[in-house]
Amino acid sequence: MSDYLWDKSGETDAEVERLEELLGGLRYRPQEFELPPEIEAGEPEQRVRRFVFRTSFAVVAAALLLMLFVGLWLGVLRHNGGTDETRIALRPEQVAT
Repeated sequence: MSDYLWDKSGETDAEVERLEELLGGLRYRPQEFELPPEIEAGEPEQRVRRFVFRTSFAVVAAALLLMLFVGLWLGVLRHNGGTDETRIALRPEQVAT
């Protein structure tokens, strides 16, 4: 087997040459990265502020949802009487001694 495919040495195969010509337009061409015109590259400080705001907003929203869920859960436990442990934790004056 020829090493032509790896390092272009040795015999050339006509079929391989034909494929190289067909696919030559798709070969990698290194170029400098450019942002498309429709994308605005903001100042780094603005992007950081935007990221911090969005992240802190998400954290606050998650904390509020968690508090709401825990409040509803505790309300349901109180309404249903709960178990002995929840009665002790929620209403210590009702513990039978």
